[in-house]
Amino acid sequence: MQIPSYDLRIDGLTSTDVQWNIRHWRSQEALWSRKALKARKQETRWQYEAKQAEAATAVARHAHYAHQLEIRNTLAHLQRCRAARTAGYPVRYITDPAWLVEQAINRRAGWPEDPSAQRGSCLPVHGTYPRKASGTRYTHLRTLSGAINTPRRIVHTGDLGEWRKWLMKRLPKRFTNA
Repeated sequence: MQIPSYDLRIDGLTSTDVQWNIRHWRSQEALWSRKALKARKQETRWQYEAKQAEAATAVARHAHYAHQLEIRNTLAHLQRCRAARTAGYPVRYITDPAWLVEQAINRRAGWPEDPSAQRGSCLPVHGTYPRKASGTRYTHLRTLSGAINTPRRIVHTGDLGEWRKWLMKRLPKRFTNA
């Protein structure tokens, strides 16, 4: 089952409309700020500052709308996922409401996102993932291959780590023992 995107509205505005309005009002705010700085007469400056304040108020109002729409869209998505799950449709991680809520709670608690390709490998310990669970096994090889393939760069055998035997068989003259 394909979970559709949601087009909920506040005051007739979709989330795309709200984002566009925020950009528009921020540009208006910057415009009136520049004009207020350049104004020669005090009355003109006051008019420009009033328009700048009006634009700032509109930005704050639309930012609040955006936050409300984000919450409503998330809740609608979770309700649809839960309905699909109870109807017997196959559930993946991205459509499993229990997993989505758990990830949201973890994110709110300050735990970092799981950097590995495997989902749910483990929870972080003291704010970081354990090395075995962090999916860094091949990033070391990628860094090492960058060093090996860089011309005129000295690569020591001590830098090879767990790939030492394999690399020494393939490229024995590329490394120094010092």
